[in-house]
Amino acid sequence: MLLELLFAIGCYFVGSIPAVYLIGRLRGVDLRTQGSRNVGGSNLWQTTGATEGIIGSLADIVKGVAPVFVAKTLGFGPAGMALAVAGCMGGQMWPVFLKFQGGRGNGMALGIGLVLGPRELGLSIIPMLAGALPWFVPRLLSMSEARRQGFRFIGARTKIVPVGMLCGFLLLPLLGLAFQEQPSIVIALAVVPGMIVFRRLTAELGDDLRQPGSKRAIFVNRLLFDRRDREQPLTLPQP
Repeated sequence: MLLELLFAIGCYFVGSIPAVYLIGRLRGVDLRTQGSRNVGGSNLWQTTGATEGIIGSLADIVKGVAPVFVAKTLGFGPAGMALAVAGCMGGQMWPVFLKFQGGRGNGMALGIGLVLGPRELGLSIIPMLAGALPWFVPRLLSMSEARRQGFRFIGARTKIVPVGMLCGFLLLPLLGLAFQEQPSIVIALAVVPGMIVFRRLTAELGDDLRQPGSKRAIFVNRLLFDRRDREQPLTLPQP
């Protein structure tokens, strides 16, 4: 078990590598203060452009693929696999190199799912696309030519995409059971939505709880829409 614990710590540091943040800084953007203020590939895309966003998202996916692939190859049991997944996602969400202010873990979760359950991931992407396409396509078609060249969207952030992402990730362990995967795989897949839900419910929670209003509404808003209680329009850095 000592090996698994040490490996999970290593996974945490791998997950903490702030690739998306560094790409933003190279373009003169601090993702912690720009756009949605989320250190993730989607915010990088919105604030810098499609090329940077895709590269950053792929970097997050690789950070999930590499260590979990090693853990799977070493034949870790249920506890070891769960610790490896939790370590990776914990580093992505609370990176030590960024004072524990990280992303939501969606990109890394896709990488982890790709290694642990490609069949499950393939099916779980269906609700993700169902949430993303109705929002994405109309905005793409109505986008001005100048904005289309940068391929960035502005305005209020969508709520339907986070719902689709949540449904997709919640399907991962259920599909693992349906496909009769090994217990270590099913448990590790269950860690993925568990970490994502925990991050959604707790990110900057204190700020919301200090505001007047229904506390239940705050948690529902966070769980379903991955949003703080008071939605802010997406702001882009000035050229």
